[in-house]
Amino acid sequence: MPSPTTEEIIDLVTRRWDVLESLSDRALSKPELEVTLGVSRSTVDRAIGELEAASMVVRDPSSGYRLTELGQPVYRLCKRTRRCLDAVTEAYSLGSEVPSGANGELPMYDGATLVSSEPHVPDKPLQHLLDTMREAESLRGYTPVVLQQYVEVCHEHATRREADVELVVPPQVHQCLRTTYPDEYRRARRASCVRLHETSASLPFGLLLFGEGADRTCALVSYSKAGATGVLFNDTASAIGWATQTYRELKADSTPVDQPKATQ
Repeated sequence: MPSPTTEEIIDLVTRRWDVLESLSDRALSKPELEVTLGVSRSTVDRAIGELEAASMVVRDPSSGYRLTELGQPVYRLCKRTRRCLDAVTEAYSLGSEVPSGANGELPMYDGATLVSSEPHVPDKPLQHLLDTMREAESLRGYTPVVLQQYVEVCHEHATRREADVELVVPPQVHQCLRTTYPDEYRRARRASCVRLHETSASLPFGLLLFGEGADRTCALVSYSKAGATGVLFNDTASAIGWATQTYRELKADSTPVDQPKATQ
């Protein structure tokens, strides 16, 4: 029997998702599927027949129907895709100017927590982000904008907590820090725990990595003229892997800003 085409699998998964999900962690008989799904026996018969024909389920005489070696990865992949689509749909329905995926950031959607602006709480994304920044033992990231709250939190990290801070910024952001916040800039730059890099590369969003080891998490920040409009928080391995690699590439394409010598 020829293998189903990709188009046939997509169509089948779309129509029979409830059956695949029910069989994802255990085998079930047809009567058990009727009860689990709340459908008629004829509906179960048709669904199982289609999935068997596509080699996605098989009958185990001792336990019922289960996913095959084809059905299992197809289910897992589609489940991940559905989670990503749910996050994207939620973000756009809330009006956030979320990233499009052109920079490879789609792993950030899988398993993410979205914090978006709301009419009665327009600064909700920024406040959640600042809270996470304050609690982090270390902070690495790229920001295409300067916000006073960022300056205050990073200054606190560097001068009071002596927490590790490493930032990669575009030239215009670096210039703004030096001229608009000269005192905070000088004090932070003299702290040994602060490292600043300037890059000509750019991203249309902010990217932050918090903590180390098992406590790592990352955030992707969307901006508009009104400020931070949405933040995707994610601590999954795939999201952290993408964020770490993207940050490393930005840093590799940057120039360290010389640390000023302490006044004698």
